[in-house]
Amino acid sequence: MLPANLCRSRSGRAAWLLAPLAAALLLHPLVLANPGFFSHDEWERLDHIRRAGLWDFLGAYSIPHAGPEFGHPVRPIGFVQQGFSALLMEPAPFLVHLLDVLMHGAVASLLALVLHRRGASAGLALLAGLLFAASPLTAASTGWVAASFDRWLGLFALLAAGAAWGILTDGVTPGRGLALAAAAAGAALSKEAAATLPLALLIVVSAHRALHPVGAWPWRRAASVLALGSLPVMAYLFVRLPAIEATLAGRTGVGYYAPTGRFLGRSLSGYWGFPFLPHLTDFPRQGRLGLPAFLGAGLLHAGLAVLAGRWFGWRLGALYVAAYFVFLLPVLPLREPGAHYLYASALPLAVLMAALWREAWRRRARLVRAALAAGTGLMLANHVLIQWQMHRGGVCQAAFLPSLDAALAQGGPMAIAFAPRSLDWVARRAIYGRSAYAGVTLLPGGAPPPAGMRLLVMGTDCRLR
Repeated sequence: MLPANLCRSRSGRAAWLLAPLAAALLLHPLVLANPGFFSHDEWERLDHIRRAGLWDFLGAYSIPHAGPEFGHPVRPIGFVQQGFSALLMEPAPFLVHLLDVLMHGAVASLLALVLHRRGASAGLALLAGLLFAASPLTAASTGWVAASFDRWLGLFALLAAGAAWGILTDGVTPGRGLALAAAAAGAALSKEAAATLPLALLIVVSAHRALHPVGAWPWRRAASVLALGSLPVMAYLFVRLPAIEATLAGRTGVGYYAPTGRFLGRSLSGYWGFPFLPHLTDFPRQGRLGLPAFLGAGLLHAGLAVLAGRWFGWRLGALYVAAYFVFLLPVLPLREPGAHYLYASALPLAVLMAALWREAWRRRARLVRAALAAGTGLMLANHVLIQWQMHRGGVCQAAFLPSLDAALAQGGPMAIAFAPRSLDWVARRAIYGRSAYAGVTLLPGGAPPPAGMRLLVMGTDCRLR
């Protein structure tokens, strides 16, 4: 635990507040050293700017609109930020990744600040911020420029929770009310998953009541929190109502974002066990890791939630599970799960782990400390592996795209085959849907090239020959 006078001096407060930010910088060396990027999405931002200019890009993406279906991204805040980041992608990829890591570190420091201001001890708040900075649930979003939407959602959800807690504790003031409404609006303009923010605020209200069971129930304050936090979200959903209707009616023809109940079991088990499932793919797959690994990771997570219920109250244990899944609800029915969706779930997990560590230390519970050490070790290993996989892909992409551009300069359509053990997924991600590479055909393994096409082979060094 931290010394009691840590936050009393100005220098002590500054060091305490900046510690999670510094930890984020130290814990993401492979993100900062990545010479490339993860996918085609961030390159499409730059393609648009090259084709029509920055102002056209900002005009196209900064104005809320219905869209053809609800999966169509209407996320003005993240798109504006990514547009400016795109300008640095070619001349200074390090700066692009540095901005992403700094943003993650800022959310980690904000978590510590919000917890401390809302009653947590300095030691508990700082530990939660440090655990969030190192969380594997945040690694995919932090390392992927185009997943900044999840970081923005986590930031505004945290601000909304802090403002809501202040209202529940001290009453409604114009400043607190405006802060909550602005945070809710920011969340809605960051990502569609903010549709569940009213449920998240209901969890905050329930947690506040569980921690303050004595006295009259503050109905008016709770109603104010739910109203102020819900109105901006409802306004956003009203604008997007035609897209929601089209998606639910199946009129969009978009497979990726079409909701289905077929994959709920896979998504629930994968997301729940994710923190304790070190893996080398975009998302842990049961077929690769095996059923025992999935069961073990899920049981470890469940055991921590049960322990929290036993030590802090069963209502809080149940609310933790609800908080972990609340921003995942919109993506659970999707066909393809994604690690970046977990960013906001890392907030309650970091608080849970910090609280359990503190309580286990206070109670001198050796077995619990051993379980927490194992869980924390698995989380750190997972965090490193996700970073390594993304760095490996970025290094490959930084070699592949210039090689492909040089080949295209020679003219004519071409087909690309892949040597054994080459990273074909990097090539597929890098050019998917990009008009500049419309004349490039990526061949499945062993398939012959179409007639009249030049054949090139991507080697294990990601260059074309």
